[in-house]
Amino acid sequence: MQAKLLEEKRLRELAEAKDREASRMLSLPEIQPNLNQINRDLVQEEEAKYGKGNVVHASGLDEVISALSISDQKEDKHPERRRKAAYKAFEEARMPTLRQDNPDLRYSQLKELLWKEWQNHPDNPMRE
Repeated sequence: MQAKLLEEKRLRELAEAKDREASRMLSLPEIQPNLNQINRDLVQEEEAKYGKGNVVHASGLDEVISALSISDQKEDKHPERRRKAAYKAFEEARMPTLRQDNPDLRYSQLKELLWKEWQNHPDNPMRE
C-alpha cells in the first residue's frame, strides 16, 4: 500500500514536471532570425555574383536617391591638378590661329591674348 502511494506520488510529480516543461516551452518567444547576419550574407552573395564595385547598398531615403541618380559628370575635386596640362593643350591648338590673325603682334602679346581667351574657355578647369 505504501509502495502504491509512493508510486502514485512519483507519477504525479512526473506528470507535473511534464506539464511545467510543456508550459515553459509554450511561453518561450519565437526566435527571430538575425537580420544583420542575413543582410551581410546577401551582400556577400551579390558582391561575389556581380563584383564588389558593381553593387550599391543604401539604407535610408537620401542614400537610395543618391545611389539611383545617374550623373554623366562626376564632381571634379581637384581641377587645379589638370590646369597646367589643359592650358598647354589649349595653347598648342589656339596659338597658330592667333598668329595668323595677328601677324604684327609679338609673342608676349599673343600669350596675353591667349590667356584672356583661356579665362572664359570651357576647357579651363578653374572656370566657374
